[in-house]
Amino acid sequence: YFKHAFEDAGALEKIVSFVNTTEEPPVERLLIPDMALAAAEYFTTKNGVRMWAFAGENAFLRSHPEYMGDKWYEAPCFAGTRAKEGFKRICDASDEFLARQGYIREGGIYHTVRENNTRIAVFCHHGFGSNWISHLLNIAPTVFWANMDIAQSGVTVFRFGSAEGKDTTPVMLTLSDTGHMYKEGLPMKYNNQFEF
Repeated sequence: YFKHAFEDAGALEKIVSFVNTTEEPPVERLLIPDMALAAAEYFTTKNGVRMWAFAGENAFLRSHPEYMGDKWYEAPCFAGTRAKEGFKRICDASDEFLARQGYIREGGIYHTVRENNTRIAVFCHHGFGSNWISHLLNIAPTVFWANMDIAQSGVTVFRFGSAEGKDTTPVMLTLSDTGHMYKEGLPMKYNNQFEF
């Protein structure tokens, strides 16, 4: 399925894919994450420093405000990609998830259809996290990508109002906080680029 999806998008020659199916030996499945990480590190290294693959586009996006709003996906760096569809998929899944929690999105606000004081923890990777955060904040993803970032193992906290029948918007209380790592004396190297 995935091979055909990449072929249909015209991106097959731009990817490195590691596929292991359940009928193959389990030990091979254990090696896949390490092999994929090694390939990713090789292809996202510049002058010996690991880089985010999209990082070079940040200056371009900031200097072209027309790509920092509703038409962000028209930026040349997204030509031939399915970035718009991928972002929409994340937004739709977010809205479905939050609707199950009692928050119905309409535009940039949420209608609280039932009181909810539950604390929910979501664990996700950088790509999903940065897109979801931009959706929750009701900003174009390019605004987030060009101006903010999240660290590995960072904790981002949102607060939603909980009163039934009231409108609310997600309020970001922390973005990618790594205080828990600092407290434990763990390495504080942001994306393997610099210490903080």
